Amino acid sequence: MTPQATVEHSVNGRMRIRISGLGRNKKEYFETLEALVQKEFNFQTVLVRPTTGSMILKDPKLDLESLARFGQSRDLFRLNKGKTPCRNLVNGHSKRYIKKMNQGIRKMTGGRMDMSSSIFVLLIFHAMQEIIRGNLALPSWFTALWFASTLYNRDILNFVDEDGHPHADGHDGDSPE
Repeated sequence: MTPQATVEHSVNGRMRIRISGLGRNKKEYFETLEALVQKEFNFQTVLVRPTTGSMILKDPKLDLESLARFGQSRDLFRLNKGKTPCRNLVNGHSKRYIKKMNQGIRKMTGGRMDMSSSIFVLLIFHAMQEIIRGNLALPSWFTALWFASTLYNRDILNFVDEDGHPHADGHDGDSPE
């Protein structure tokens, strides 16, 4: 049976393909695959990861159709050109809803607060409430302070974009300023 391949991501000349249904000889399969793909296409980078069952390709002239035909003609893999895996769909939906919630909080507070700062305040409030009540057992108040400090360090001190990269101007890119 021909192994199944799925494009995990493809961005700016970089593609990760996950291959499943290999059985026991993963290492040999990926060594052969790496050599054949490099010989056929001469990509800048062909990197195989037998333990994760994936292959990373880097080249400005990546051609998915040619790669799919090549894989199928050599019985190396059958490329599934359908939808991306579910975890990417869930991730995309989650990001959209969180972004909408964040925009709603900013609108309600006139741009003074966002989701991270709201959660930060709620976590600090919860931690103080637990301490005042005498509930000093871990992890409740400690965890709340830990998460609050993580949010504070990540989102308040170091303004970053969705991918965790700092903005050159020190703002988070969504602020109205």
